Amino acid sequence: MMLTNYQYLKSLLKLFFIIGISAFFSNQFVQGLEIERFEHLDTRAGLSQNNVLSMFCDHNGFMWFGTMDGLNRFDGYNFKIFKSEEGKKNALTHNRISGIWEDSLDILWVKTYEGYYHYYIPETEEFITFPFYNKSLEEKNSSINCSYQSSKNEIWLGSSNSGAYYLNYDPEVKRYKTIQFLSRGLSSISNNTVNFIIGDKKNTIYIGTNRGLNLLKKSELKKESPYFSHLYANFQFTSAEKFDDYIYFGTSQNGILLYNLNSLKSSKCVKKIKRD
Repeated sequence: MMLTNYQYLKSLLKLFFIIGISAFFSNQFVQGLEIERFEHLDTRAGLSQNNVLSMFCDHNGFMWFGTMDGLNRFDGYNFKIFKSEEGKKNALTHNRISGIWEDSLDILWVKTYEGYYHYYIPETEEFITFPFYNKSLEEKNSSINCSYQSSKNEIWLGSSNSGAYYLNYDPEVKRYKTIQFLSRGLSSISNNTVNFIIGDKKNTIYIGTNRGLNLLKKSELKKESPYFSHLYANFQFTSAEKFDDYIYFGTSQNGILLYNLNSLKSSKCVKKIKRD
């Protein structure tokens, strides 16, 4: 049976209509699926503030969100908010949270806007702060410049104005025991502005400051007054990087110092690399 031109055109229009309707509803269905994949979490859901600066998922599966106004812990249903509290000893020093992470012991750390580091004690919901915020005006005006995890239980922190902090975890009290090294006292470093801390395979610690490089052997930490070797006291050390059997030390105005970890003679350990 032959179709007339009119019947053929009518059938073709029906086909285009069916295809168009199918495509429309298919697109709406796909868009619906895409929308269903997202859940919006904001202040209406309990978030402390809508500007999220950082986030981290801890080893227990909690999501942590750092905002412009508070630290938030999310369990999938509810938010727990942590903020600075005037007069409270072990609390956040600022409500703007710029960084969140865990160390080798799965202890949560938080960095606040002014450069303070805080580690979290879940049993008491406290935060231990570095530098020691309430100890002195000197430390209150300081901040953390760098960190180095020398072993699973040990962390070094370098500050802008209050020296270096050595943290050694005590499982009995579930806290880090801390020793502070300043540019004064028996166990002095050369300067209180610490720009980097790095270690080698022998666990020797190298602390670069605005006035010199400080070396501390692992065995010295067992002593009551650990001794630091001071090198290049007139150099401002800015950075460091390990590569094979060498450590490269960057300086301000004095190029690069190349430290040979295998040299037995101290006079041959360091080589200057500087453009004439």
